[in-house]
Amino acid sequence: MAFVGYLQVKVFRSGCRVQGRCYRQLSNLRRNSEAFDRMEEIVDKLGKECPWTKSQSSDSIIKHIREEVEEVEDEIERNEELSLIEEELGDVVFNILLLSEVLQKESKGGFKLERGILKTADKVMRRSPHVFGGEKATTVQEAMDLWQREKKREKGILP
Repeated sequence: MAFVGYLQVKVFRSGCRVQGRCYRQLSNLRRNSEAFDRMEEIVDKLGKECPWTKSQSSDSIIKHIREEVEEVEDEIERNEELSLIEEELGDVVFNILLLSEVLQKESKGGFKLERGILKTADKVMRRSPHVFGGEKATTVQEAMDLWQREKKREKGILP
């Protein structure tokens, strides 16, 4: 699960503004969910009808996600045009949905991506009291310190 931590650190270190922009983009995607609905339908159909997809495990899909994240990073580092970055991020989303499909199959329906998304949303809000609470952070370091403090509280390291 270091992969998840890697993504969280990359997003957080790039600044709080990214979280807001990402939130708006996901919110727009949800409101105009044709693209997301289409991708979910494709993943569902692949999971039922494609021999390759049926043969995948969570371990094999994690490898694909890592590769796709590296491709996103490469495109950003090369300052490639936005359409290439959008395509690579689309590949990441596809593979995350595919992993969700595989995990649902492996857990006989017990896995729910929606639960994980909601838990992460709650966690981000708790760890950002300078945005969603009454605390102040005017520098990146102050925001990171608040994030770490709240994380330690969640883990029981701090009262």
